[in-house]
Formats: sequence, C-alpha cells, structure tokens
Amino acid sequence: MRVDDNTRRHIRSHYRTHTESYTRIWSKLDAIRERLEDTDRDGKIAHLKLSYINAVISIRTTADKQDEAVARLMAGYDLKTALASVNYHTQKRKHMRRSLDDETVWNEIAVSLEADDLYSAHEIALDRLGYIGTVKAPFIFAMLGYTQKMCIDGNALRVLGLDDYPSTKDIHEYERLCRAIREEFPQLSAELDPFHLHWVIFDWQRSAPRNGDEPPGRSNPSDRVTQHDAWFEAALGDIPRIQEVVDSIE
Repeated sequence: MRVDDNTRRHIRSHYRTHTESYTRIWSKLDAIRERLEDTDRDGKIAHLKLSYINAVISIRTTADKQDEAVARLMAGYDLKTALASVNYHTQKRKHMRRSLDDETVWNEIAVSLEADDLYSAHEIALDRLGYIGTVKAPFIFAMLGYTQKMCIDGNALRVLGLDDYPSTKDIHEYERLCRAIREEFPQLSAELDPFHLHWVIFDWQRSAPRNGDEPPGRSNPSDRVTQHDAWFEAALGDIPRIQEVVDSIE
C-alpha cells in the first residue's frame, strides 16, 4: 500500500477547499454522540438500530440512494417501499428484520457503550449483526459520532491501490490496517479523526476529475462534499420518532 505524492496533495487540497463544510459535518457527528451519551438505554438502542439500518442500506449503494431510503423510512414508508431503489434490497430487508428482532444483542452493544468499551461494542456488532462485515461494523459507530473508527470502503481502496475489502474478522488487525492508512496521510491525520479522514478520501475519490472531465453531477463545488442530510435529520430528530420507526420494521 502506497499513496503517491500527487494524490496525497490533491486530497489535502480538497479538504482545505471544503474545510468549512467538513467542520459543520464534524459538529453534527459530535452532536449525535453527545445525544447518545445523554439519553437512556432505550434511546441508545433506537439510535444504534437506526445506524445499523443506515449502514446496511449503504452497502453497494450510492450516497444519494442511501439518503433517499433513509428519508423515506423516516417519512413513514414501509421498509420495502423505502428501500426500493437500494441495491440488494431484498436480502438487506431479510437480514435487517432478523437482526433488529434480537433485543439481546442491542442491549449488549448499548451496555458496552455505556461502559466506554467501544471495542466490545464493535466486536458484538461484527459477530452478531446480519449483512455487515469488517468495513460496515465500524460505520455503525462512526455515524453515531465515534469518529475514532474508520471505514475502508471501495473509494479508499482505489486511492490506496488495494484490490479488495479487508476480509479479516480480527478487529486488532483491522485497526492496524486503519493506522497504516492514516500513516499515508500524516498531515491530515494530525488534524482529523480516522473517520473524518475516511470521509475526505471518499469525497475526493468520487468527485475528482478523471482525464480532465468532471464526474457526472459533480460540477458544483458544493456537491463535492457528501452531506448525508437525511441521516443527520433522522439521527438528530425526535427520539420517540426514531424509536417508532425502528420498532415498526417487521
């Protein structure tokens, strides 16, 4: 794994250009974590379930379709209708329903977070929640403001010259790979949490011009930062509404 100097410079420039937008996003992630830490056990579980749903939706699905599905779900659409434009939605719905019904696992994850044991929470999610693997298990927590977790998605793989997603179920090994990635970006890693760095790499990879051409739909500079407005509106919305939505999935 080696990132060339030119790519490293372009990613750093992308962040500098859009720092204001990213700062607003980091603040929203912080707000979700503060809310999660302040709410009761049921509120924690509701947020965890919502983040799991968001993570499953995001697998092999574009960010705009992901946001569309989350917005529809929060607007009251049933799961099948909400996920209609999401890739592999039939399999995803099946795994979601099975995992969401297991109250024991959600309680154990919430207890781990209450004890500041993020490692155990990550381990439980990886071992016992359906359809997510090495990459998307940490995404559940990162989107709840635990930004010390990193998500090595396809965009990061292309930047890093890696051939495939990490397949390890060893969290320590996965974290070593995340540290190796951060070492490729020493300046940004000194400023950004691991998940922040992932977000910047993701945006640069999907929006960077290829052979002098702008990617479709990315000519507007504001489109070069993934906002995930639907997620933030949901996760920072009314907690009873979050509970109602996640409990309605059957």
